[in-house]
Amino acid sequence: MTKKNTTAPEIESLEEDEVDFVRAELPKMVKIGYQYYEVKKVSDGEHFLKNMDGEVFGMTDYKRATIYIDDQVNEVDEANTLLHEILHAVHFNHGYGCKNAQPEWTDENFVTSGANGLCQVFQDNPELVGYLMINLHAIDANSLKLYSDNKSVQ
Repeated sequence: MTKKNTTAPEIESLEEDEVDFVRAELPKMVKIGYQYYEVKKVSDGEHFLKNMDGEVFGMTDYKRATIYIDDQVNEVDEANTLLHEILHAVHFNHGYGCKNAQPEWTDENFVTSGANGLCQVFQDNPELVGYLMINLHAIDANSLKLYSDNKSVQ
């Protein structure tokens, strides 16, 4: 299977015979709330993921405004991990990551915070939506037609 790294807008120009698998590049920076987070792929030997006994695919360092993604995960897990770490940052920005979190924060508040935060992240980073869609769907040549047929559906 051949792989082609691409950005979301480039997918429209791909022909089925050009590629067997499409993969979008991991964003290098994501704006989350008021802050820009750097996104880095790391191996276990490079960072503290090694201390987690291989049980995590990513980590968010709030002080350094950096999201670390394990470089050994597949495309779908990479996209899912990035979204997972973005949610950690959203909730941290809203006070849920603080040691003195308020007990009156309910499940509804937590979900509303996450949804509102994700909407803001997607508005601030439109290319992120394309990256997630491509990698979470692991688009292959057979899906390209389906994608292009449905892209104008409201």
